Amino acid sequence: MEDANTLQIFSWDSLPEILKLVLPQHNTYLIKEFIELPPYRTAKNFDITQFELKAYVNADSKEEAHKWFAAFQSRSKTTMAQTRGFTITGNWILYREIYHCIHSNEVKKKQGIRKTKRPQSARAHNIGCNATIHLRLERKRLSDNHSLEIELKFAHNHIINSAESLSFRRVKEEVREEFINLFRDGHSPSSALYAYEDSIHLNASDEQELLEILADRAKNPNYDYVAKLFQKYRESALGSHNGKPMFEHLKEIVEEYNGSGQGRAILQEYNANSGNAFILYIVTNLMARVNEKVHQAGKICYMNASAAFDPLNTLITLLYTSCTVGALPLGVFFTSDELEITLEKARGPQIGPVVFLTDDSSAEHNALELCWLQSIRLLCTFHVLQAFWRWLYDSKHKIRKDDQTLIMEKMKKILYSPLILEMDLHYNEFKQKFYEYNQLQKHFELLWNRHQFWAFSFREGVPMRGNNMNNYIERSFGILKDIIFTRMQAFNPVQIFHFITMNVERLYAGPCKHQGAVAMRFHVSMLNFIPLFTPNDRMIYGYIALGYLAENNSFYTSLQAGPSSQCQEIMPLNNYHNDRTTEMREPENRRNEEVNNVVFDTFLEGIKKDYQNGGPQLRIALDKFAERYDATKSKSIPRLCSFLYNLNRDLDPAAYVRSGSMIRVQVESIKR
Repeated sequence: MEDANTLQIFSWDSLPEILKLVLPQHNTYLIKEFIELPPYRTAKNFDITQFELKAYVNADSKEEAHKWFAAFQSRSKTTMAQTRGFTITGNWILYREIYHCIHSNEVKKKQGIRKTKRPQSARAHNIGCNATIHLRLERKRLSDNHSLEIELKFAHNHIINSAESLSFRRVKEEVREEFINLFRDGHSPSSALYAYEDSIHLNASDEQELLEILADRAKNPNYDYVAKLFQKYRESALGSHNGKPMFEHLKEIVEEYNGSGQGRAILQEYNANSGNAFILYIVTNLMARVNEKVHQAGKICYMNASAAFDPLNTLITLLYTSCTVGALPLGVFFTSDELEITLEKARGPQIGPVVFLTDDSSAEHNALELCWLQSIRLLCTFHVLQAFWRWLYDSKHKIRKDDQTLIMEKMKKILYSPLILEMDLHYNEFKQKFYEYNQLQKHFELLWNRHQFWAFSFREGVPMRGNNMNNYIERSFGILKDIIFTRMQAFNPVQIFHFITMNVERLYAGPCKHQGAVAMRFHVSMLNFIPLFTPNDRMIYGYIALGYLAENNSFYTSLQAGPSSQCQEIMPLNNYHNDRTTEMREPENRRNEEVNNVVFDTFLEGIKKDYQNGGPQLRIALDKFAERYDATKSKSIPRLCSFLYNLNRDLDPAAYVRSGSMIRVQVESIKR
């Protein structure tokens, strides 16, 4: 036998071609013996290469031996199962193990008396393969660079890289971790498998590689494996489905979240004996910044609840406000029920916003009244009209079809009347015409007893900002159900907590794209669309969204850095890096400015002189202007403002500047 110290060291590049196909690339080898055996011919006349190899590898520990063995299986596309382990008692042998091909009869013996469910199945993997590998690490060779001894009998009786052989391989650890990460992002077993297979198709360099990867279970596991992996992940990450162990696990998750600096959460565990309902209140860092920096957070709050997010029917209540960037979250809480006492305990700070806008939930209204006496509670007009419309068209209430439309139109006039006297007039007409229906009379009187919550005439001077519906929060629930939960129930409240804290900050409602197009088209700012032209706006909203600022304020400068005369919703941030307590202000404050009549009187005197001295053509034009002015004013003041703003269309070249493609009329808007 040749002394190992006299053997030649082979790098991977200098190995025989037959060995390059199976041995890992990042090692060097001392070849003690290499015998190329006659190829094995299968029943289908395919030749399979066979050889025997005795060599030493540059690995000097058990960990490095396992690392080399894993690389060998990956390189050779084989799966070798341990069939014999050795108990190390002395100091002579440090590590020793024997492996057989997974299709060997020795592996079947190792498994014991496990019964084969379908012994005649074509998927039975015991085909008597004789391939083996013996790994041995001796202490006396640690002084050498090549300490790990390998004895490889590469005598497979099957094609290694066939689709069926690859389908029996063990899933790689990195593939397993990738699926775990997909589960953490909220994927189910099926959606995780679809997402993973999409990445395989995108990353494959050619069709042959794609075929092998799709057939290789080590890189592309089947659904059964993914489903079982998901069950294990769910048990470890989410705990039990219900009961005390689940709440104990949720308590640990909440404590970990509070210590992470990502936000704050408060938990009250469910206890049927003491009568404690399950309550979990969450304020993420984004929500905290919105409460701190957005002035509208203290003005108006949209509140709505929805259930059926998990089998326990956990109720999720969202709190949002609206500003120039659309809807921004203020807080979210989970409860086990919608009882008034539960909602009262789930309240937030002692001082609430000026206005709460909700749907018609008596429990929510009563809880808000108990928690924030100074706040104004109003109902969403859409939900009021929708509920009335459903009642009206219900056949059991026996309303004639000819009257249904008339009743609904009169109800809208009552609701949208800007003055109390006008509302009372429509109400009296409603009673005279339609109170012949006894059921309608009873139903509408109950609705009328709460008209101060839904009628427009009671909203004069209230900071509604033109928002009389909680469609912002309805859309936020749509995002929550469609995108975050993908229309699937969570396993338990622990998973709901993960979904909310990890994903909700990335997705929330945005500003109206149509109003944005108008703002860009005519270069004007408006209350419900973000002003795009000032660096201060970008700076404050960038901080709200991300929690940090760029090092240089010039990062937020517009490409067109000319002066802008927009009315802004936020204060200038000249020293924002030093003082982050700058607050926003509303454009409505401009109404309190003193009116300077001198300039306007001079303007009117000039028009008067032009009318007297400008000749008949100018007088006819001014008469036409006065006629159009009165006609437009009779419709509404906003229509008059629009008329005056558009007088410069033929003179101002900027009026024809196109900021993008035209907004086409949507089908649904025509139908409405």
